[in-house]
Amino acid sequence: MQLAAGVVVTFVALLHVYILVLEMFLWRTPRGLRAFGMTQEVADSSAKLAANQGLYNGFLAAGLLWGLFFYGVVQGRAIITFFLACVIVAGLYGGATVNRRIVLIQSVPAAVALILVWLS
Repeated sequence: MQLAAGVVVTFVALLHVYILVLEMFLWRTPRGLRAFGMTQEVADSSAKLAANQGLYNGFLAAGLLWGLFFYGVVQGRAIITFFLACVIVAGLYGGATVNRRIVLIQSVPAAVALILVWLS
């Protein structure tokens, strides 16, 4: 169970690294436009906000990896739980305010990871 928890937590962390890259570096590119369903004009006017948001996603990833790699699934449970809870809340908020897909992309994998962490 610890291996499964570690794999899913790592997946959630890597997902947030990918989101960081999309928001900080690829926001104005065709890939960023497709990922977020934006026009070039919207992307250009919101690029600074997106970069800031991407940085926060990087902090979520860093927190998950910190808990996982320095303490492990069991010893790092409190750290991992905190950051997974942050991911879940952020996903729920994004789903309520921006696009319901965000819940599926962010909150559901984090909730699965959280369940596995607590079952391990």
